[in-house]
Amino acid sequence: MPKVLLASLVFLSVLSAGCATMVSGTKQRIKINTQPQGATVVIEETWDRKVSMTLTTPAEVQLPRKYSYHVTVDKKGYYPARRGIGRKPNKAVAGDLVILPIHWWGTLMGLVLGGADHFTGAIWTLSPSEINIELKVAEEVNKEK
Repeated sequence: MPKVLLASLVFLSVLSAGCATMVSGTKQRIKINTQPQGATVVIEETWDRKVSMTLTTPAEVQLPRKYSYHVTVDKKGYYPARRGIGRKPNKAVAGDLVILPIHWWGTLMGLVLGGADHFTGAIWTLSPSEINIELKVAEEVNKEK
């Protein structure tokens, strides 16, 4: 019986280390603005280059925190622009450490195995949360004289 109880406690402890998931969620709102407006935005995950979505500026989108992204902005008559959305550690993960004295086994297992925050991607904060791009006018390649 003690082995079943111990196994149950370990399992529940691993799942309970998820403060960032509860506080921040698994997605984050990103705003993309261009000057001029009306540009096409393609957002790709950096992991497998899979196109996540295509939008028109000004745009606001909810992106999963699990991935980093490439953002390509294009508008006829303007040079294309490219930006990145990276990941940095989410401060809400510190909540897992706060419960350390009370729930040390769950926190330790959560940090070692990843816990809920790792599996949901909530351990990350996407940065920047707002992208502002001023597109540059493309010069004509063949100017008439």
